[in-house]
Amino acid sequence: MLKLFIIGAVLELLMVTSLFWRYRFWILLVSIFLTAFSSGMILVNNFNLIMIVLFIASLFRLTSLIRVTEQRLHESYLRRVVLRTSISLIAAQIILYAVWFVGDKYFSGVVSNNITTDIASMVQLIFAMALLFVTRKSLKSTSFKPIRGHYADKDLPTVTVAIPARNETVDLSACLSAVVASDYPKLEVIVLDDCSQDKTSDIIKGFARDGVRFIHGSEPQDNWLAKNQAYEQLSEAATGQYIVFLSVDTHISTSTIRTIITSALDNKKTMICILPRQRFNGFLASAIQPMRNWWELALPRRFTNRPAISSSCWMITRKALAKAGDFEAVSRAVLPEAYFARKEILTDSYSFLRSNGSVEVSSVKDFNDQFDRAMRVRYPEVHKKIELVMLLSMAEILFLLAPVVLFLLALLTLSPILLISTTSTMGLLIYTHHLILKATNPDYKLISMFNFPIMVITEIGLGIYSMIRYEFSEVDWKGRNICLPVMHVTPYIKPVNSHVK
Repeated sequence: MLKLFIIGAVLELLMVTSLFWRYRFWILLVSIFLTAFSSGMILVNNFNLIMIVLFIASLFRLTSLIRVTEQRLHESYLRRVVLRTSISLIAAQIILYAVWFVGDKYFSGVVSNNITTDIASMVQLIFAMALLFVTRKSLKSTSFKPIRGHYADKDLPTVTVAIPARNETVDLSACLSAVVASDYPKLEVIVLDDCSQDKTSDIIKGFARDGVRFIHGSEPQDNWLAKNQAYEQLSEAATGQYIVFLSVDTHISTSTIRTIITSALDNKKTMICILPRQRFNGFLASAIQPMRNWWELALPRRFTNRPAISSSCWMITRKALAKAGDFEAVSRAVLPEAYFARKEILTDSYSFLRSNGSVEVSSVKDFNDQFDRAMRVRYPEVHKKIELVMLLSMAEILFLLAPVVLFLLALLTLSPILLISTTSTMGLLIYTHHLILKATNPDYKLISMFNFPIMVITEIGLGIYSMIRYEFSEVDWKGRNICLPVMHVTPYIKPVNSHVK
């Protein structure tokens, strides 16, 4: 079986070379058969955790290969990403098989299953402790600090609040009412109607007497994501020294803008993202968004130059925006603010803060809104790489979901070491989950005792489903298929083996 596995891997790598690319469909069929058959038989003959992971890696490899038959992506881009995924996953499988072979040959019978389980539970406990440590530190560092300086109205910079809107009749009025009630003295409010098919433009124009300026949006160009093009138009129309980009489903208090700007001046920041408090409409929505907040609060992101961000409410100076290349530099990016945050954090000019008693920023999203957003951002967040989806899914299973399974196993076996370690791990994970929910969604903090495993399973499923939607279907954003600019998808899908020019 191992020989068949190696032959399938070699064919897979040869397929994407310029010499064999013309024969890719025939090579692909053979490679898929050999990979599926050999991986399945290896799992059947050696059923253990390592072989299960190896088999799952083969499934992700097959997913990558199917992209070739779909012919959705531009050819040069397709060859590049398939080769990258194949090399990554094949290398990972070789390492896994080598680890199993060495362990089976030299340590079989020396290390019992109980010892292996105890070691795994201790590793999970250490990981849970690290997550709690990082989360507590993040919650402290993201809290708004008291303003040290005094800023008279005449000394404050001019600010533009820029809001893109498309078919937003539900939340738009409440959002604009909150913005125009702001106590900031030098405020400009502009709203872009992004080709809405409803009464969005009428609602915007209804706030003209309050100083809200209406901007006609245009259909997005082929190489632009619609929202990024709207951001570009808004930034060009803005006259303020600082620009606050606000989502329509985000509500602010009268003092929010003043607090953001004075905090930026006090701490010499040119960009600030605000993590809003979530106000979910329904229990199901609480199973999606909290894990997103885990990404921002429970991971040591500063060390990887991938600072935490939020799309709901973020501020940047016009100078910093221009220096980074404006939105033209991120025309295809689903999360353009991430690019600007990485630029500004290099000079310690960026802050990620969360809504609390000092500044009120809240976001209202029901289950459908949360689900649609998850589809948009999950796959781009892992750089549109199938291999990273697998790696992240395995990490979530190993460190967040497996402790639940081991805890149940400990209850059945009454193993003292396993019972102590798994109970401690579960306690730390649930407490971390409770802290994050308490800070970001206080109304649902009590359910943190019960919905943690559900949230993890949901997150894994959403990540994989987002990948499938981007690679093989469509991802809809306000009635537009964003796969076209984001994934380098061709405007139409060519029939397989078609000779039509």
